[in-house]
Amino acid sequence: MPSSGIFTNSKKTEWYTPINIIDAVKRVFIDGIELDVCSSKDANEKIIKAQRFFTKEYDGLAQKWNASTVWMNHPYGDRNEEWVQKLVDGYLSDKIGQAMCITYNSTETKWFRPLHSFYQCYLYKRVSFVDPTTLKRVNGSQKGNVITYLGDDILGFVGAFKELGSIKQELGYKKDEK
Repeated sequence: MPSSGIFTNSKKTEWYTPINIIDAVKRVFIDGIELDVCSSKDANEKIIKAQRFFTKEYDGLAQKWNASTVWMNHPYGDRNEEWVQKLVDGYLSDKIGQAMCITYNSTETKWFRPLHSFYQCYLYKRVSFVDPTTLKRVNGSQKGNVITYLGDDILGFVGAFKELGSIKQELGYKKDEK
């Protein structure tokens, strides 16, 4: 997914999620990713391979996110709260069956708070996002990242991500607890 602000010393604004993270996502989403809400044609063809995706030009925030599985690597910046809230609201309203997102592990921020109640994997290493031109991973992420899982396949999530980071599970949210 294109993201700005990942590398503050770079003039590039587009960085893709590394394949090892997408592979872990797909181990949980057994039928694959139905919808990537923040992507590009290139990222989808080369890495994500979602059934449907929204590009920057199509503005994922303005679209309906009805899907069985949703992946989100939103454009990091001043609209974090909108992206996160739309994902959580879609899941809680049953418009989304399962979802995962990668964000900074910004536990101190207001925009991150809606994610606290869900299962999370705090990645052991800073993510080396993929340069869209060379398709090579680039070091330089300014912060650590977390994968948040919204869904009921907790064992699948833990199994897929336990080697990549520390799993926070004591506050896991389940839809039937609404």
